[in-house]
Amino acid sequence: NAKSLYNAKEVMAAVMDSKSGKILAIATSNRYDPLHIRKKDIPNMKISAIRYLFEPGSVMKPITFAILLEHNKVNPFEVLNGYNGKWKPKWRKTPIRDDDPFAWISAENVLVYSSNIGISQLALRLTPQEFYQGLKEFGFSKYSGIDLPYELKGVIRSLREYLYPIYKSTTAYGYGIMVNFIQLLKAYNVFNNNGIAITPKIADVKTTSKRVLSAKVANEMLRILRKVVLKGTAKKAYIKGIFTAGKTGTAHISIKNKYKKIYNSSFFGFANDKSHKYTIGVSFFDIKAPFPNYFASQSAVPLFKKIVIIMRDEKLIGE
Repeated sequence: NAKSLYNAKEVMAAVMDSKSGKILAIATSNRYDPLHIRKKDIPNMKISAIRYLFEPGSVMKPITFAILLEHNKVNPFEVLNGYNGKWKPKWRKTPIRDDDPFAWISAENVLVYSSNIGISQLALRLTPQEFYQGLKEFGFSKYSGIDLPYELKGVIRSLREYLYPIYKSTTAYGYGIMVNFIQLLKAYNVFNNNGIAITPKIADVKTTSKRVLSAKVANEMLRILRKVVLKGTAKKAYIKGIFTAGKTGTAHISIKNKYKKIYNSSFFGFANDKSHKYTIGVSFFDIKAPFPNYFASQSAVPLFKKIVIIMRDEKLIGE
């Protein structure tokens, strides 16, 4: 229904137990009957969750912010110049723009209201090594380790490229790098698992884990991402009695090195109660819906909410 409603090429979603790494469900709109494979089914036989690489857009902002926090390079309550929604630094040919213009904005509200200008300024504080290594620690440009075949690991910019402000800036809000869906799910799970990355698994097999962030930073990120639901771009993810949090991301698609009015929109977030913690990802690929429906706030966020409501009805959460 969502694929048809938003005129998307594909819609993908997954639910992961944040503590164990167990994938409860992973689904795509582009399915086929394995007993009756037709020629038109062939493109759908690849596992898009690990085979489709895309520029993630603003869902990368919390990753950038967490790296800054881990290196004590940002205070969530400091105030930044919002340049009234249009900033033209000397190292860019074109201005950086925000959908919601601010004269001044707090650092944490850079995430809450998804400011490209704010996250660009903050990313400049990171050394090339800090930014590059931080992205690697979160698992980008590496295999996720999920028990599925033929994963494509994506790419991030080279260490040397992060010497240049333009590349720090664009990476900070999710352009110029390529990721897969499961990499994002695994990275976001760090925030909901006290700073520990855990390898997602579909089968009941042993997983691996490692610390990426301090528990303090992970919990601070969770607080800010909760604010995104309460006050920011993901208000439609609010569900009474369940802790929901996360980040929206809408990215232009590049075709032959030109960005077109076609979009990928995602919401990666969490649904927790007193005894359960889940990390949930929703992505729409190649949305051609009219303004403003291509925004993640209008597409991916409502679908996230529907998934959590189904989980509540199935007694998986909200007891």
